[in-house]
Amino acid sequence: EEARRMGLLTFLDTSEAMKAFTKYTAFVSHQWAGFAHPDSSGTQYSSMVQACKTLSQTLGHSIQWVWVDYFSIPQANSDQQQAAIDSLAVYAAHSAVFIAVTPPCRHAELGVHLDAKSYFERAWCR
Repeated sequence: EEARRMGLLTFLDTSEAMKAFTKYTAFVSHQWAGFAHPDSSGTQYSSMVQACKTLSQTLGHSIQWVWVDYFSIPQANSDQQQAAIDSLAVYAAHSAVFIAVTPPCRHAELGVHLDAKSYFERAWCR
């Protein structure tokens, strides 16, 4: 919500608006590595940045927009948050690429190991 207040976000409120951004958008999926913060160690963020650079430099994708849940889904308003979560498939479908970020790391509170195996065991990733 802070990025919204600062005017740093672009809102795509219609299907037409989303389609105009499709070829420039990467949808990034990851596991939250903590209850209060998705990536307090910065491990997943580093992997996201590297994946986008690789897509741009090696494969020639012109990524200008990145969809990541932490700043693309409202965190403070539970009604808005649920509506955005219910729309995940729409956002993913209107992106040029889908990136699953699965670097090895530990969940801050649970201490469990997170990686590609645990990512693909999640219900909506199967």
